[in-house]
Amino acid sequence: MLDVARLDAALQTAGSTWEMPVYSRVTTSTQDDARHLLTIGKRLPYSVVTDEQTAGRGRLTRTWSAPAGSAVLLTLALPKPADLAGLPLAVGVTVLRVLHTWCPSLHLKWPNDIVVMHHGNLRKLGGLIVELEDEAALVGIGLNVDMHDDELPIEQAISFRQLDIGVDREALIAALMLSFDPWLRPTIAEYRDACSTIGNTVAVHLTNGDALQGLAVGVSDAGALLVDVDGVVHEVATGDVQQVRAT
Repeated sequence: MLDVARLDAALQTAGSTWEMPVYSRVTTSTQDDARHLLTIGKRLPYSVVTDEQTAGRGRLTRTWSAPAGSAVLLTLALPKPADLAGLPLAVGVTVLRVLHTWCPSLHLKWPNDIVVMHHGNLRKLGGLIVELEDEAALVGIGLNVDMHDDELPIEQAISFRQLDIGVDREALIAALMLSFDPWLRPTIAEYRDACSTIGNTVAVHLTNGDALQGLAVGVSDAGALLVDVDGVVHEVATGDVQQVRAT
């Protein structure tokens, strides 16, 4: 179980304006819990954290599962910024900055998966989802902390434990919350520097069912991935991107 007293102390010691997260041992989804709190008038900003999700989700309607107590499962309900261009990417850079305290070799796979090269393979440590409501941006953060090989949700996943990095969930959650208090929004240039997808050959499966393969040559100011296919640059706003060959 999460030690809520230690988490509260970490937030208080830092002089944060964050309230203690709304905590549950198990829930369907911290995103859904945060949305419900918004509908009943909870004042922004606030956060929701749990030890276990039964219906967690990521991008493109994917599920997100983890054994109880093995992951950081956190939603931050933030005031929706006026500038929404590239918002999920900026959030990704902010989270990556925090994680570099524990593992400097982590980087971002477009748009905001947290990944690391491990024994020559690209492995996913966590991911982010940003959902917009009338006045709020719900930032969901899922990070694999204490999983063994047979507990990973997918073959390409990895946890801090498998990287031989000890991570205190309470300290990590506090650090993530504090990174948004206040939020100094990263620039798109900072995202480009942090995104390892750029410069790699990628296969893209678009949401309309189409597919393309080419060289990821950049990211637009609006956050779209730019993919060069035989000299024609395509802007990919949404889709599933796999790195075919790392360089």
